[in-house]
Amino acid sequence: MVLLFVLTACVKEQNMVSEGELNNLLLSELSGHYTSEDFTDYGLWFLTIETEAFLGKMTNSEQYDLETTDGIFEIRKNPVNGKQLMFFLPETFKMTTISTVKIMEPYRRTNDNDIFIETVYITKEGKD
Repeated sequence: MVLLFVLTACVKEQNMVSEGELNNLLLSELSGHYTSEDFTDYGLWFLTIETEAFLGKMTNSEQYDLETTDGIFEIRKNPVNGKQLMFFLPETFKMTTISTVKIMEPYRRTNDNDIFIETVYITKEGKD
């Protein structure tokens, strides 16, 4: 009986997020856990976020969304480094406002037998 009380007293309570609720997080809350690289010569900014920074703040997911004034961008796992998430922003994005962007769990729409166009391929036929 005493052992049971000792064990429960040693358990550290963690602030975990339930699976059912959607969560939002400002990038400024992850200061020190993200980096940005200037690839504006190629027309974009490349940013990475450490996945451990999301522990206890967001539910575990393969993908998140980043909401800016320019639109919503996908944050995905880095295929080279599984401990990082990565995303690209257009070169027109002002990096001075990066701390105000919001990270969200992606909206998951249920499939009600709707038809979605996922990919469009445009090919150019060769000249004869």
